[in-house]
Amino acid sequence: MRDFVDDCYIVDVEEPGEDEVRALRLYVNEICGIPSDKTWFDNYTQKCFGNEQTWHNTPGKESFLALKDDFLDDPRWGAQYVSKYFGILNSEIHMSNELCCTQNSDLQNKLYGSKILIVGGGPSTNSADWNHNDYDYILTCNHFFLNKKLAASDNILLAFIGDEIDTNSKEFENYFINNDTFICFENVTKNPQEMLAAKEKYKNVVFAHTRYRSKIGSTPRLLVYASLFGPREIHIVGMDGRARGAKLGEVHGHAFEPAKVNQGTYNYDLYRHQYILLWDYVLGLAKNTKFVNLGDGHEMNMSTPITRKWLDEK
Repeated sequence: MRDFVDDCYIVDVEEPGEDEVRALRLYVNEICGIPSDKTWFDNYTQKCFGNEQTWHNTPGKESFLALKDDFLDDPRWGAQYVSKYFGILNSEIHMSNELCCTQNSDLQNKLYGSKILIVGGGPSTNSADWNHNDYDYILTCNHFFLNKKLAASDNILLAFIGDEIDTNSKEFENYFINNDTFICFENVTKNPQEMLAAKEKYKNVVFAHTRYRSKIGSTPRLLVYASLFGPREIHIVGMDGRARGAKLGEVHGHAFEPAKVNQGTYNYDLYRHQYILLWDYVLGLAKNTKFVNLGDGHEMNMSTPITRKWLDEK
């Protein structure tokens, strides 16, 4: 049972221990009610955290846009937003309480039952031993086409593309004009006309909008997306997190952009919490999928203590 890892464990909210009471009260105030899902307690930070922290009640700490039962009806990020924002792509839309995305049977049928590799931009992508020929398909993200080893792979099925990407850059054009890789716009605030222009210019353009939306990057969202379509195996590399003590502006060995500096939150313990919530969530979504963490042991691979314990139990 996934109830303990990395100094964190699930709290009995009806009979909390003495050390947990204060943290649980703060958590209840944050989520505006008694928890109905797992509530975790970090024995190191003396804080509670869980999947009921959303963009609505705990901005800065959240892992989800909205609660599962509220996602499609959410006035800010639900079905109405998806139809208005992504409708310009003129595609049939799949909607569920975990994911809204382009309904593309060719893409989704390839994911089902396959052995896939997810490649993120973390440093373990360059240090780990992996070969694209060992997989049916590769899924990746953002500036992947700047990594020579990855760009040379002939089985990249899909790439998550966010706001940081210039879809008119020479490097982007060179890759996508000459490859059948799906461009998947996700977590974007681009002008919809830019997405439409990309659809007219490139071969395969789709979108994805996950309920899961943490602070730990695009690769975890890609992992969630893939998990929902029933692959036989998912291997992950380059989903690494932060080194303890990392500072804003430091270079951190990015696999796609070597000069890229640390950005975003530097709350190491928030990262710890969100990696725990990610893996607990994903393993619940994809009970029949085998997961392998190829970044295991890298100093920045924050999944290591989690996957070593939980994947052995799966």
